[in-house]
Amino acid sequence: MKKNWTARLVVLVAVMTLITASLVSGTFAKYTTEVSGTDAVVVAKWVADFGDGGTTSSNAITSFNLFDTTADTGVANVTGGGIIAPGTSGTFSVDYDTSGTQVERDVDITIQADNLSTLEYLKFYKGTSSGGIDITAAVHAGTAGNLLDETFAADATGADTVSVYWEWPFESDAAQDEADTADGITPITNGLVTITFKATQIDN
Repeated sequence: MKKNWTARLVVLVAVMTLITASLVSGTFAKYTTEVSGTDAVVVAKWVADFGDGGTTSSNAITSFNLFDTTADTGVANVTGGGIIAPGTSGTFSVDYDTSGTQVERDVDITIQADNLSTLEYLKFYKGTSSGGIDITAAVHAGTAGNLLDETFAADATGADTVSVYWEWPFESDAAQDEADTADGITPITNGLVTITFKATQIDN
């Protein structure tokens, strides 16, 4: 009889163990949801082109036909292209285009001719005549005369043409005559004029 109760107890324990195991395993069950999505990354476009004479390009520009714009005022008679003397003047233009740019940016254009500083009567103006903004001092001092310093919004066109007028006046002045004559006796043969264009993204 005792063995019968023992057998029944073993069976009962086994049944309870199975029931408990199922309850415990149910305790660790959980809700799960997994969701994924995909989006495309688009990089803002950057365009900064610069040029001479109505043509802009993203390529590096190493020279400008600045003094090829020489115009005889009617007083001086100068032979040879690209040669300047008292009485000559001219206008040249630089073009910039950042119209395709999709970020806010700062655009700067400067002109520098510090190695022409000995030509003290050679003048530079922002504009198309001597009535424009006089930038001679900055150009000759090597501090770079400012032609453009403007901020454009991300949706702004940001394209235009900047003109520069230069002249070597023909004057009846003894001091200038002396200085001009000295410049002609020992002429500058490689006077460099540097135009710099810089476009920079602005981080607000």
